[in-house]
Amino acid sequence: MASSVGLGSLEIRQSEFSYSASLGAPAFEVLGTGGKLFAAIYAGLSRFRVKLQDIKVENLTWNPSDISVICSLLDLGALVRYRLDRVEVWSTSSLGFGDPRLPELIEDALRAWRDVSPTAQAAVHTFSLGVHGALTEGTIATWLAAYVSRAPDGTPPFRPGGVSFFCEWPEGEGESSFVLERSLIVPGGAFLRVTSVHSGKLQEREAYKRAANFFETLMTRFNLRLLRGT
Repeated sequence: MASSVGLGSLEIRQSEFSYSASLGAPAFEVLGTGGKLFAAIYAGLSRFRVKLQDIKVENLTWNPSDISVICSLLDLGALVRYRLDRVEVWSTSSLGFGDPRLPELIEDALRAWRDVSPTAQAAVHTFSLGVHGALTEGTIATWLAAYVSRAPDGTPPFRPGGVSFFCEWPEGEGESSFVLERSLIVPGGAFLRVTSVHSGKLQEREAYKRAANFFETLMTRFNLRLLRGT
């Protein structure tokens, strides 16, 4: 059932999608097989027209946790980062969960990792979508007032800065959350972040599907619509 309170529409001005597959244990063997990892990335992400110069080593210090291999996919507005203990995918696509290329990129990125480290297993899948946008009707104050009925008395007066909601998936399969705040980037606008965490027992495509379904359910229950900016 949809919420009795309708937020309205938000015109996207800036967005960022991220995915992280945290491994059950660090894949230390990858450090000694740099050439194999480069080859796996080059072949595994070929459908996204990856070029040799798109693959770079990032080495802030010699601490193993600071070493990573990055693949920048500028045409896609995306980046894949391989660390010893996780694989990360970032995208600035305004389509968010509606971009059909994202689940394909996630699958290909993890497949490339497994080509180098066949025993690597994801322990946790984490999806996050953050959006800054302009309200097409109403004000952020009225949006927040729908869920925060009062603030503490006194001077100076406090105004609600944001609200957050949290839920757990059945049988310990994960948890999800939704945050709505005043945007610090778009004057008078709103910022929302949707985060969905799922068990590594799920294949990445199934985990993505559950996160996307949660996002769609969330939009329905809050009567919220995201519009692509011009």
